[in-house]
Amino acid sequence: MDIITRNVLHPEFEITALNRDENDNIFPIHVTRQQLEEKIDLAKTYLIKEFNAKKGQHVVMCITYWPNYPIWLFACAELGMKFIISDFPKTVLAMEKMPLYKTADIVLWDMVYPPGYDQPQYASKKLHCNVLDTYKPTEIVSPVWCEPEDSIMITTSSGTTATPKLIEHNHEFFFRMMNSNAVLYDLKENEKCWHDKNLQHGVILGVYFLPLANRCKSHFHAPIGWDGGDREELLHKAMIDTVQAEKINRIAVFFDAMEWFSEGMDLSKKQHDQMKIHYIGAMKEKYLSRMCGDFGYIITPQFGSQEVGGPVFYCEIGPDNYKEWNLRNYGTPSPFYKEVTTEGDKLLKITDYRGNVIHTGDRFDVEDGVFTFIGRADLCRINGKTVYYYFLNSVVAEVTGLVSEKDFDVVFDSDLECWYIRTNEELDLEELNKKMLPHIDPDYYNIRSQVTGPREMFYYDGWKFSNAMVRLAVTNGIEAIR
Repeated sequence: MDIITRNVLHPEFEITALNRDENDNIFPIHVTRQQLEEKIDLAKTYLIKEFNAKKGQHVVMCITYWPNYPIWLFACAELGMKFIISDFPKTVLAMEKMPLYKTADIVLWDMVYPPGYDQPQYASKKLHCNVLDTYKPTEIVSPVWCEPEDSIMITTSSGTTATPKLIEHNHEFFFRMMNSNAVLYDLKENEKCWHDKNLQHGVILGVYFLPLANRCKSHFHAPIGWDGGDREELLHKAMIDTVQAEKINRIAVFFDAMEWFSEGMDLSKKQHDQMKIHYIGAMKEKYLSRMCGDFGYIITPQFGSQEVGGPVFYCEIGPDNYKEWNLRNYGTPSPFYKEVTTEGDKLLKITDYRGNVIHTGDRFDVEDGVFTFIGRADLCRINGKTVYYYFLNSVVAEVTGLVSEKDFDVVFDSDLECWYIRTNEELDLEELNKKMLPHIDPDYYNIRSQVTGPREMFYYDGWKFSNAMVRLAVTNGIEAIR
């Protein structure tokens, strides 16, 4: 059956994971497929006997370390449980906007307990992954309750109408994506793979983990992206040392991780030319120059979403073509989709393998079947981090009671990298920013200034104010633009 169980793993699947002890010493853990299967059975037994687990229950997973991740991933998946994943910047906001996030039956964690689930009603639902270290059941109970049409993941999408929505994917969806991407990537069983993000990033389950785990034997992991400071830098170094010493062939790099990864790689320790780097994030010329030019490696930029999966397109940038490469070129559509085209104002339209049509907010130029990204109307980037207009508008509406577009809207100035709010009546920005703090990351969503005046004044000859016009309004007053 097309289901996500341990049977999708390569017959000789093995893990080498970097972990930390209580003194911050970094050490490797090696796990064979047989050892992993024994732990999966133990986890399922614990879920059934100690937690009275049922098919269809909701699981929040906040797992940092391996092998914890694959153990509990397959234990819950085989029992037909559903993972709840939020791409909201704050879990608390996800709970406010999407009541489903309050329905967690089990909260799985190891290093960091997920924020938002510290209320009394979750006290009996907390499950620390390390409980298996001392668990000694008298018998093992390991049924498989999942079926192809069973939902395995519920996540959020920004939506194309500035309205967040829930997305559900079933076992069949990920099983098909796994096989499609394994063929697309031309994976070989002797390739060594480095994994970065875990389940909290939604559909990368089918974009990276499953296809690599299905076709390749050796897998590596480190808890990159936690703590910051010297502790984080030590992990960066340990990861890069392992990548080079072990002759890793495949690696997934996300967003700003490419910055320290490309800078930290030591050309004098290069041992092969066969590395492919799957990268999600804004491409920069220095990444191509360093990884494709100096090292001779291949970068495959990835484009997808929670709703459609990915990669929607595929291309390879290497030593032969990186100098002429357009940084926004994502290549041609991948075979997982029936059709990928554009409509209206060059907005991407995707028809999936089931015939479902997804209208996106992503804009592309298309020439000779090659898709070049030209931006979105509802997001921008600040210091390499993607931030969303709809998100800030929804928070302002929540804390003020004002109606977006009718009473106010928020504009981002890409030159000064700051937000302006346009309102009918003047607001106390200091008080507004304080009210928004529980919901936002102030480093990226703090509102600096505002333009005040009747809403009809925010249009000029039928056009909304541009960022430049807003900045002029803030500097010289609203009448200066009219």
